[in-house]
Amino acid sequence: MAYVRSEMKSAAKTQLAGKWGAVIGAMVIMAIVSGAITFIFKVDANQITPVDYAFISLMSFLGAILTLLVVSPMTLAWAGMFLSVVRNQPVGYRDIFKGYKRIWPAVFTTFFYGLFIFLWSLLLVIPGIIKTYSYAMTYYILADDENIQPLDAITKSREMRNGHKAELFILQLSFIPWILLCGITFGLAALYVGPYVEATMANFYSRLKAEAEVGSFTGYGSGASAQSGAAPAQSWEPKSQGGESLNQAPAAAPAAPAAPVAPAAPVDPEPAKTEDTPAPPPSGWVSQASAPSEAGDNNDQDGSGDNNN
Repeated sequence: MAYVRSEMKSAAKTQLAGKWGAVIGAMVIMAIVSGAITFIFKVDANQITPVDYAFISLMSFLGAILTLLVVSPMTLAWAGMFLSVVRNQPVGYRDIFKGYKRIWPAVFTTFFYGLFIFLWSLLLVIPGIIKTYSYAMTYYILADDENIQPLDAITKSREMRNGHKAELFILQLSFIPWILLCGITFGLAALYVGPYVEATMANFYSRLKAEAEVGSFTGYGSGASAQSGAAPAQSWEPKSQGGESLNQAPAAAPAAPAAPVAPAAPVDPEPAKTEDTPAPPPSGWVSQASAPSEAGDNNDQDGSGDNNN
C-alpha cells in the first residue's frame, strides 16, 4: 500500500480524542522525574577542579544507573500507553508506572539500545543515525509482547525497519513546523505536539506489524470500537470507521456459471465396412468367357455360307 503520512496523522488526532488528559498527565510525570534526576546529578563545569574529577565521575555513573532504573520503565510504559491509544483501549495517567512491572526487560533494553548506537557511532556519525532508525520500534515491540527478550526486540525492530527507514525519516521531518512551534511557545506546545507525534509513531508501528503479519495494511484504527463498548481484541488489527477489519482481503465475487458443453457425437467402436466395387474393364478388352461363343458364331456363319454354296 502507498505510504500516506496524512492518514496516520489524521488517525492519531481521532484516536487521542477523550484521552488527552491521561497522556498529558503521564508526560508531565515523566518529564518531572527525568528533570529531577538531571538536576540532582548536574555538575557546574566552571567550578570543577582537578581534585573533583573522581567525584564527578562517580556522580555521572550514579546518574546513569538511576536513569536506567527509573526512566527506562517509564519509557516502556509510554510506548505501551500509545499502543492502547491507537487500539482504542482506555488509558490513564497512572499507566506510566506500569513499566515497573517489567523493570529488568526495560533496563536491559535501554542498556543494549544505547550500547549498540554508541558502537555504531564510533565508525562514523551516519551509521549511528541509521541504526537509530533501525531500532526505533524497539520499545513498541517490547510493550506489545511481554514474552520477548530485549535483544530479540532490538533484532525484530531492525527486521521490521528494513526498507522503511526513509519513510520514518520523512515522517519525522513533517513534524518540524510543530517542533518550531514548541520553541516559539517556550515548550507549552509540547503538551499537544508530544502526544500527537507519539500516537503517529504508534500508528506507524502498527502498520509495520500488520505488513509483517499479513503482507499488507489498509487502514488505521478509529474511536468506533471504544464508543460502541466492544471488547478490544487480543491481537490488534486496523479497523475502519464501522469497526470492520481492514487486514482481511475482500470476499471474492462468485464465479460466473460455466457455459454448457455440447455432447460429443457418438463414436462407432469399429469403422463401417464398405464393399469393394470392381473397376469397369478397359475399352476393347474382351473377356475369355465370351471369346469361345463369338468364335462359334463365326463358324456357324461360315458353315451356312458353305451350305448355301
